[in-house]
Amino acid sequence: MTKNTVIAWSFVVALGGFLFGFDTAVISGAEKSVQLHWNLSEIQHGVT
Repeated sequence: MTKNTVIAWSFVVALGGFLFGFDTAVISGAEKSVQLHWNLSEIQHGVT
């Protein structure tokens, strides 16, 4: 592997980790409002 290939893959992996963390934060922030909007019980909320 060349140095450029390693740098490119490192960038892709870092970006993937950032996007995974960002999605997790967005979903965590929206959970309560989704539960209230759809009147979900704790069990229904856990399943979704």
